[in-house]
Amino acid sequence: MSMDVFLLLGILLLLFVVAVFGFGHKKHKRPLSKQWHWETANNVEKGIAGEKAVSEILSRLPQYEYRVFNNVLLNNPLGGTTQIDHIVVSRFGVFVIETKNFRGKVYGSESAQCWEEYFRGKGYEFYNPVRQNNTHIAVLSENLVSFENVPFFSVVAFPPNTRLRVSVNNGTKILCWDDLLNLFKEIKNERMSQRKAEAFGFELNRIQIKEVESYQKHAEGVQAYKQKKAMAIQDGICPRCGNKLVRRKGKFGEFLGCSTYPDCEFIWKIDN
Repeated sequence: MSMDVFLLLGILLLLFVVAVFGFGHKKHKRPLSKQWHWETANNVEKGIAGEKAVSEILSRLPQYEYRVFNNVLLNNPLGGTTQIDHIVVSRFGVFVIETKNFRGKVYGSESAQCWEEYFRGKGYEFYNPVRQNNTHIAVLSENLVSFENVPFFSVVAFPPNTRLRVSVNNGTKILCWDDLLNLFKEIKNERMSQRKAEAFGFELNRIQIKEVESYQKHAEGVQAYKQKKAMAIQDGICPRCGNKLVRRKGKFGEFLGCSTYPDCEFIWKIDN
């Protein structure tokens, strides 16, 4: 048998080994890992993963035009601290982004206290992100009160393919992560000088809390609030105003609502 035949057989054998043990292995490993992580991760892990994904997207913005801040912790003038997922500073405006890592369908309105996510036949309730981001912008404004007439943009971002069934008319941008960069391309009118934008970013970087202990304390405070809220609901007490909770029925099923409605709009789905 000639050397050319041996060489041809060797090449074919090498291609076979690479196809079976190389390409085939890489093709399936990553999707299976992602699916496993989503199904077993808790809400905190999903939140961290979502913020990381959005941070990566924002890193693609031109650095000479945008300054990106991720996981910003600020002192709240009313007490405690406030955590903001992402802030993007530019001469086109200051974009305050709240990241949500949910799947399925999302229902909500700007006036509702809570929004609802439906995934695989189950419903989950979460605090209205429009209200949440309004608080973030208010805290940011109070911390940088020396900067007047700053154009803020409120943005709430969900994962790709999330079906958004929301009604918001106050200017908040509700979109999916893969539409974020398009949003920045659309908003290109200069709303403040480059010098003012740079000064805003410099001051924000100076005042944000960077100590690890402060982040731990913030997380502990959030957890303590959730526990206190759960105990109040279990006792039939409205955690917002202290009045009695009553059982009611709506189009999405039974829920607990404050007995003083409409003065207090607190609600809580019973299956939670």
